[in-house]
Amino acid sequence: MLEQGVPPITYRWSPSLGLSDTAARTPLATPDSTTSYVVAVTSSNGCIWRDTVTLTVAPQPTVDAGPSRSICADSSVVLSPTIAGRTPKAIQWTPSSSLSCADCQNPTARPTATTTYRVTITDSSGCTAVDSVEVRVLRPQLSAAGVIDFGTLDGCTSTRDTAITLTNSGDVPMEITEARIAGTSFSVAGLPVVLAPGESRTITVRFSPQSSGSIAEEVELVGDQCGATARITLRGEKQQSLVSISHGAMEFGLAASCQATPRDTVVVIRNNGTAPATISPGVVSAPFSVASPNLPATVVAGDSLQLTLRYAPSGAGVFSDDLRLPYASGSCLDTLRLRLSGRVVTPELAPIGVIDFGTLTGCATSRDTTIMLRNRSEIELWVTRLYSSSGEYLVAPSSAVIPPGDSLAVTVSYRPSSSGSHSGTIEAEYEPCGGSLGAQLLGQKQGVSVELPDTVSFGRVVMCGDSTVSQRLPIRFSGSDGVIVSASVGGPFGVGNVAGQSLPDGVEQGVSVSFAPPAEGSFAEAMELRFSPCGITKRVVVTGQRVTPKLQAIDLDFGAQQVGQSASGRVGFANVGGVAVRVEGIAGVGSPFQVSSTEPGLPAEIAPGDTVWATISYAPESGEQSTTATARTSLPCEVTASANVRGKGEQSGRLTLKLPSLEASAGERVKVGVWAEVGDGGFAGAGGLSFSGVLRFNSSLLYPAGSTPTGSVVDGERLIGVSGELPAGFTSGEVGSYEFVATLGNAETTALKLTDVNLSSGSERGGSGAWGVPTEWYLPIRDAAVD
Repeated sequence: MLEQGVPPITYRWSPSLGLSDTAARTPLATPDSTTSYVVAVTSSNGCIWRDTVTLTVAPQPTVDAGPSRSICADSSVVLSPTIAGRTPKAIQWTPSSSLSCADCQNPTARPTATTTYRVTITDSSGCTAVDSVEVRVLRPQLSAAGVIDFGTLDGCTSTRDTAITLTNSGDVPMEITEARIAGTSFSVAGLPVVLAPGESRTITVRFSPQSSGSIAEEVELVGDQCGATARITLRGEKQQSLVSISHGAMEFGLAASCQATPRDTVVVIRNNGTAPATISPGVVSAPFSVASPNLPATVVAGDSLQLTLRYAPSGAGVFSDDLRLPYASGSCLDTLRLRLSGRVVTPELAPIGVIDFGTLTGCATSRDTTIMLRNRSEIELWVTRLYSSSGEYLVAPSSAVIPPGDSLAVTVSYRPSSSGSHSGTIEAEYEPCGGSLGAQLLGQKQGVSVELPDTVSFGRVVMCGDSTVSQRLPIRFSGSDGVIVSASVGGPFGVGNVAGQSLPDGVEQGVSVSFAPPAEGSFAEAMELRFSPCGITKRVVVTGQRVTPKLQAIDLDFGAQQVGQSASGRVGFANVGGVAVRVEGIAGVGSPFQVSSTEPGLPAEIAPGDTVWATISYAPESGEQSTTATARTSLPCEVTASANVRGKGEQSGRLTLKLPSLEASAGERVKVGVWAEVGDGGFAGAGGLSFSGVLRFNSSLLYPAGSTPTGSVVDGERLIGVSGELPAGFTSGEVGSYEFVATLGNAETTALKLTDVNLSSGSERGGSGAWGVPTEWYLPIRDAAVD
């Protein structure tokens, strides 16, 4: 605390939640959760000092021992409490006599009577939490007569019924769902039946023997609690039957209402007597019927008749009736009886009602509860989707299978993002038959809360060069004054130094979030903000995409072109960016190149993927030329791209070297001149050219004189090297002169030949290819005769 400064000194603490006095020098702080308090100390001369102190509050431990459990006698169950907060330092269960351990988290309980177990947890700070769970021990018991004797049925009597009494002698309600009989001579009607503890009900047992003689079978009646059963011995005697039916009972089973379709089955009537038997039309109520054959029908002695029975339920229900088939055989008149039964059920979850989470106060930010989804139908249900319609509530699991009569524990969590009342629904969709169940969810948040968007999107941002854009993230702190403890986000996003920023209760504030992408692309990061009091942490997803205007130049190379002629070609500038640009014009093109036209005409807007073309004309000069064509955009910002333009001008023509026709007498001096002529303008005015070659003739007729070199003689032919210059501006004339003396030789004439001619440029011009001299030469050499 500040001990110096110019008095008087004032103090201002924030947030105010949990403080006895925000203006006191040493207020008493009792926060509900970890809180960072900021104090601003102001002296009389206006100097302000700030500091922060954090009070860490250990979370209050909670324990939920779980829902009540039921077990059968001599069974066990594992207790599974749910513990929240810090890891408990100690766990204690009481009473402990029927537990596998008293100080472990998940003991196994094996009570001999219904027992309530109490669990106490203690954390490292000494904070405790207590809860309890009841384990109920079930002792169901079903009682019935041990033996039933149906007596003797004569040949004309096919069935006999009797009633038996069932009593629930146990301490839990019980449903008798099934009668198991190994044979076919006895059947039971009237199931299922529900018995409360101590209640008795009667059911009907039928004796319908399929053969003569003494018959004994056992029926086992099965209850739904802990495998409770009752066994009854059934006895009866049947004299030789004149007419019999193959079944005493026919069970069509259990089906869901949406899956109940007509079903057929076959039974057989047999005439065991010596006289014909007439079977009259059957009597039975819907949904049962005799599908075929049409009755009455006569069955001769020793023969049989097949009946097709149809079961066609139209809705849910428990269906049971006797098919009665009167018959006459000789003096015997009787009725065949066949018990028919079937069940159609509507898949159904038991209603849940309203789930009210109450009010969250102070720093409490969540609350969980467990609800039970009970399958109250007699068939298996599978929950295909379990969800909440509101983002304030979370549900788990999302799907499950629930056996008949069983329940599914569902965890529902209330996670309000803001203060106030929140309502929603929990929805369960299940099969078969496409059923659904809904329940209302209610909750209220009071006290501290933070409201802010869960996303910040910069969208698509056009950027030229290094630049930054920003957005404001609104924040509203409710329930007390608050403080931003920290805020962080990964690049290329940023958030200013907002730690310590005050958030007045109920007043919207904001922080600036920046986006400075270094290159094109899409970016996404999670920004984390921590607030005090209550240590609230919020995460915000920040996204943005940068697009940059960009032109890509397409160069033009004319290659070799004839000097004196013109050529044209195109340079291009493609928009390879993600945004349209406005191209203002093409500049920078120098002689001998020129922009003739553009497509489209400029200025023009060029969409992404499109190209602006510029037609360049070229008037080639001798040698290589190059220039640059530069396109410039003005919108959305200035971007340039330069295309290289190059070409090469070449000259062509004809150079003719001539030798004169001469006549001379022996001993006479002869002058041989080399005459050059440039045609077609190819070399005209070039200058700086020189030539060399070999002059050939009969060595016996001419002999070098004066300054003419003697050369050499090969096979009677003299070879003399000759050379000459073509001065600048040369078009025609003598370029070399050689003197000889005519002699008497071995022939009257000789041919003068100029062979192996080479041209070369001056030392300051470079190679011929560099300034346009053709590489193939037209060199007609005129021969001269010497007499």
